Amino acid sequence: MNILRLSLLCLACLGLACAPPLTSQPTSQTSPQTSSQAATDQKALSQLEIDGHILQVELAMTAEEQAQGLMHRTSMPENQGMLFVFSPSKQTAMWMKDTPLALSVAFIDDQDKIVAIKDMTPNTNTLHIAPGPVRYALETNLGWFEKRGIAVGASVSIPNQQAILAQAKK
Repeated sequence: MNILRLSLLCLACLGLACAPPLTSQPTSQTSPQTSSQAATDQKALSQLEIDGHILQVELAMTAEEQAQGLMHRTSMPENQGMLFVFSPSKQTAMWMKDTPLALSVAFIDDQDKIVAIKDMTPNTNTLHIAPGPVRYALETNLGWFEKRGIAVGASVSIPNQQAILAQAKK
């Protein structure tokens, strides 16, 4: 009986060791993407507004899109970003594994308010954890929010939000 328990415990530990980390960008086996335009062409696009500033965003709605994130990108236009959509809202974390771009991330709650902004160092495994359940994580070039005076509490307007959320639930 003890051998059975030990075997089950070993299998459980092995399963946990092989599980992906609690992040929105776990290691991906896809090939590196070096062209920002080529990557953008393959993703759904939307536009959002924060305090009068317009940002074009790629939508990361599926687990695969969220796992890939901005990995391997070497550039991104100034007023472009990636919006990770979580429907329903959830506790999440971001990391910069295999991401050579310096980025900032804003976590956005169900009331479309920014609840945290964090700067992220390229090619690191540091977890940047949302302060609670969020509907979105918005990645931009490093300092995008600071340069525009956008801070925690700012409202985010997404014109086609209902369609995006409906698509994310599928």
